Amino acid sequence: MANDKLYLFRRSNGVWYVIRERGGHLKWKSTRCRTKSEALRPLREQTSRTIPAEIPPKPLKEFLSEFLKFAMSVYRKKTLEVHKRTSAHLLGICPSISLQGVTGKVWDDYAMKRSVHVSDASLAMEQQALKSMMSRAVTRGLLPVSPFAKSKVAKPPERPPKYFTREEFDRLVSSYPRMSIHSIFNRQ
Repeated sequence: MANDKLYLFRRSNGVWYVIRERGGHLKWKSTRCRTKSEALRPLREQTSRTIPAEIPPKPLKEFLSEFLKFAMSVYRKKTLEVHKRTSAHLLGICPSISLQGVTGKVWDDYAMKRSVHVSDASLAMEQQALKSMMSRAVTRGLLPVSPFAKSKVAKPPERPPKYFTREEFDRLVSSYPRMSIHSIFNRQ
């Protein structure tokens, strides 16, 4: 809310609206008031609320440990393995950082170091795990926004489909004695 811009606007129907601009997007909300002084009252109350205290720094290692305990009760076995592996590699890249110190640079460093050792598909799974971890931190109120929210997950290159050669296809069909090529293609 700190980056939000608030405007007050009166529409042709005589009702005042609060317009909130956040990241280039506008949200309109009716005040249901027809006078400017009445419309400003809730706006003043909203802006005069106390700003929440700063979130105390939490070591990344501690957060990841808590996250993995949570993940054990929520995720399937293979997904949990991906999160464990990702956590271990993340701590290898930045062992003494706080959760609040995680930035987009960590995302880039992780991708550079892991891409040398794993396939593009594995890197994409690990990056998705990183995103889910940081989203959980936001949900728990440990971060105001995810540092990886706008980061793009690596897309593995598409593999061309595999085709049978004529000889492979003939061997496959001949392995089934009751079927012939003609019976396969002449079905209706």
